[in-house]
Amino acid sequence: MPSKRNAETEQGAEKLMEGINLYFETIESQDVQLPPLMLAYGAESSLDFMAGNIRKIKPAQLEETLLVLPLDFVEKLMKILLKLLENKVEVEVVSRCLLFLLEIHHGPILATPSFQPIVNQLGSVLQLQITRIRDLAGTNLAGLRYLAARYKEREDIELFADATIRVRDKNKKKKRKEKALNRAILSL
Repeated sequence: MPSKRNAETEQGAEKLMEGINLYFETIESQDVQLPPLMLAYGAESSLDFMAGNIRKIKPAQLEETLLVLPLDFVEKLMKILLKLLENKVEVEVVSRCLLFLLEIHHGPILATPSFQPIVNQLGSVLQLQITRIRDLAGTNLAGLRYLAARYKEREDIELFADATIRVRDKNKKKKRKEKALNRAILSL
């Protein structure tokens, strides 16, 4: 559970609310040029700006920051998070934010009709994206296991080759000793 409010939490929440307001102002104005603040952050789009804004919140303070958001900003943020999920941007962080917001604001979200379409869309999109990430992680894990097996196989071959060379060397030394012993016996 989140701890007490502190200055960084309040500052993070203020920046997030400012970013949410700026995002919706940009979307509503339909201006081709991004506002100077978004350009200053190096954002290519308003959605990219929001992804960066969320990314900049320290993971340890993410929940505290989300906890202090007013309900109207929670609704706006959920719409933005839905867009981020649909565009496959920062799926892990977005999922964490969404699940925390749904857990904390469960009652008001269910009681407010304007949340229903968002929650319905989020359910399907979130499940799809988490499945995609899980499949990707499974594929990566399978690939890593394959590479590990290949490496171990190569290492085993090298060990076998090294053992074979050592046995040959021992046999050669043994034969040399026997020949030297035979020569010594014959010379007597």
